Amino acid sequence: MRIFSAVFATVFATIFSLLFVAGCKSVEVVRPEPEMDVDSLLLLDNKSSVYLRIPANVDENLISRILQNSVQGLSPSGGAFIAEKIRVVYAGISRSRTSTSFQLVADCSIPSSLARHAFSEKNGWSEEHIALKSGENDERLYSIYTANDISLSFLGDSKVCAGRNIDKMIEKYHRLAFPFEDASSGENNTLSKGVDSLKNGAYQYLFYDKENPDGTIRFFTPRPQSFLPMLIGSTLNFNLVYVCGELFPDKKNSDQIIMQLELEFKDEKYIPFGRGALSVSFGLSESDVYLETPTHLIVKNIKISRDQLYRIFVL
Repeated sequence: MRIFSAVFATVFATIFSLLFVAGCKSVEVVRPEPEMDVDSLLLLDNKSSVYLRIPANVDENLISRILQNSVQGLSPSGGAFIAEKIRVVYAGISRSRTSTSFQLVADCSIPSSLARHAFSEKNGWSEEHIALKSGENDERLYSIYTANDISLSFLGDSKVCAGRNIDKMIEKYHRLAFPFEDASSGENNTLSKGVDSLKNGAYQYLFYDKENPDGTIRFFTPRPQSFLPMLIGSTLNFNLVYVCGELFPDKKNSDQIIMQLELEFKDEKYIPFGRGALSVSFGLSESDVYLETPTHLIVKNIKISRDQLYRIFVL
């Protein structure tokens, strides 16, 4: 989870610098042409070890606190102002013994035309461009800004993406937003909605319906053996297919967050061992840990404080 903190802190800090420049300078904002709404979750590839989504409305202070912790001198009111511009964040994290990489997409309300003023060479950023066809005789130009091993790009006024293989993320966005068939070359620019989609039901689990927000932070890991020790404090071979879970405010206690986990096992013979270990780790009753199917274990009512939530995501 500390990796998530570092990723969000870095990207939110750059978004802050963008808005700070916009507020201090008189800049003409040129709105891009209307475009199809692209599901941000589709821009993540299926190569990450852990996926996460954070809607801003789960906790009004969480993103603000991340910002205040990562941007020196930022006031609580300044952090709250910027947090209001961010609706939901998706991230995919890949880990190996020697390195960590990430992909991140944020749905936000930030004029992309202001980016070049904040992410300039004098501020330590380099810029390169990708030109992609959006019609028979049209093309769109995307800027990639890079500094300190972080690459990011603004996709119109409503999305910012960052991280590993950012050129692929931009290309996927473009082909979903501007589908067309090039008659001169016979090339079909259209991508299906499920292209490179997340596996084992991860897309369906992480999808955030902006029209009907569910108010939960969700995570999904198709490589649970590297993730589960962070939750229970020890390495256990449960022979798992995946682990997913959610965190949401406790309606009965405003200072408390409830976490729920779902674990899919490769074989039901591992269930008794896993069930017992999780019950002990979280101090749960039998009714809080139960089987939904012979290989699918549900763990409910894991209670953590809001301060614990902030410590997870704030460095």
